[in-house]
Amino acid sequence: MTRLLLADVQPLEDPAVFGRLYGNASPVRRAAADSFRFRKDKLLSIGAAALLDRGLAAFGLREKDMSYGRNEYGKPFFPDAPGIHFNISHSSTKVAVAFSDSPVGCDIEQVADIDLAVAERFFSRGEYESLMGMPPGERRKAFFRYWTLKESYMKAAGLGLRLPPESFSVYPGQDGRASAGGNLPLKEFELLCPETFEGYECALCRKPEDNVPEICIFTDWNTTSL
Repeated sequence: MTRLLLADVQPLEDPAVFGRLYGNASPVRRAAADSFRFRKDKLLSIGAAALLDRGLAAFGLREKDMSYGRNEYGKPFFPDAPGIHFNISHSSTKVAVAFSDSPVGCDIEQVADIDLAVAERFFSRGEYESLMGMPPGERRKAFFRYWTLKESYMKAAGLGLRLPPESFSVYPGQDGRASAGGNLPLKEFELLCPETFEGYECALCRKPEDNVPEICIFTDWNTTSL
């Protein structure tokens, strides 16, 4: 089963809300938040901790009690709970956390102005040509659809930049699904493009499952579950 938890961290601007969630976070997540210079990044870090806590509650666990490790390519995992796979992404004021019982990757990005030189450098030749063949008004959304799909696959594979993004291609479909081809070290996977926040693109990569992923968007940071 795969769950994707999402939230907007703007309510954490309230010192009381931030303080409560900061106090509930693990030492690892608090240290990460403290290391950031900008307030926005602190909010995202603690927001991610709160969503991790919410997801872990389904397993009878609390984020504040978890230890963290990283594989040789930098992907985080829970050493004491190897059957719980997770991934974190954030953009602007939005944060996403995916949970699964097998490797999973997620990415969320705010649709904004694009630099086509980035697409030429990091997209496959086919992706870049497809993007450039679109009407200019459609390119921004398509750019971030490609980007999030590629990022979610790379994060699920857990290889970091050992898997160059230009070495494989993604092919968005019309039904919220996508496929991929090229250099694919993760052989059994499913690419999805769930609808989340307006003005954002989101993608999820997981092992193929019969059921659809559970998508949870949290809006109330004052509940005891957060």
